Amino acid sequence: MYTLGMHDGTQIEFPHDPVIICYRGSHAHGTYVPPEDETGVDDVDLFGICIPTLDYYFGTKSWEGKDFWVQNYDVVTYSFSKFINLLLKGNPNCVGILWTRPQDMFHVSRLGKRLVEYRHMFLGKDTVVKAFKGYAAGQMHKMTHFYDESYYAELNEMAEKLRELGIYGMEHNEVPLEHRELLAAHNKLKKKLYQGYMSEKRRALVDKFGYDTKNASHLLRLLVMCVELLETGEIQVYRQHDAQTFIDIKKGKWELDAVSQWAEELFAEIRDKYDSSPLPEHPMYDRVNGLVTEWLKDHYLRG
Repeated sequence: MYTLGMHDGTQIEFPHDPVIICYRGSHAHGTYVPPEDETGVDDVDLFGICIPTLDYYFGTKSWEGKDFWVQNYDVVTYSFSKFINLLLKGNPNCVGILWTRPQDMFHVSRLGKRLVEYRHMFLGKDTVVKAFKGYAAGQMHKMTHFYDESYYAELNEMAEKLRELGIYGMEHNEVPLEHRELLAAHNKLKKKLYQGYMSEKRRALVDKFGYDTKNASHLLRLLVMCVELLETGEIQVYRQHDAQTFIDIKKGKWELDAVSQWAEELFAEIRDKYDSSPLPEHPMYDRVNGLVTEWLKDHYLRG
């Protein structure tokens, strides 16, 4: 167990030995819009890579990670092994962790420093392009497919019943037994309607602008970062020069047509830059396997 103390006094407990703990998402990208802003729907996102104890590798236990909330912190943790496997597949979230600014990292162990030092070994243009384009395509779909209208009236009707009963917004265990079935049905329908990721405030923005502006910002940032990675072999996680552009998109200052047009141009640019990219075709699988084995032995022998 490792406890991280945040600047606001919040104590966050990580379940196993941390390798890296850092910001992820809008804080890491420099695109955070605070909740005080009428368009602010960003969370404070943290990411942790952890190494479980030896019995999780050689015993019957298993642990791949855990997602949890502490106060207003949305925390995602991966086991070291899961992180490495996703890294080798070009997962944008995992790749970006190793290019996160030092000032956005709260804890970096000896092994974490090695990961950053050898980060280029994990990159291959084949895996990176597939992963980044796949994630971007997902964001592009969700940008305009945020709910099914056939459920909308039913959800509002159920929400009104919950308000009449005085239990709207309450937790399941706070609701009288005779009303829990209704609350569960409402929550299930709401998850189906908004795909489980959209707050009321974000829903209002979708209704106002006609598309999910946060997804649009994610989509274009992913594609821009992929182009840069193909061009230079490096990722610019912190968007020093274009952060305001992505903030403007999140705030609904771009029309949907403009978002879609830039996305198509970036997809085309990725195709054009593939062959001339300095990145190798594939990650250095054998080299990674040897080093990861060596690093884990060293970690456990040191206790």
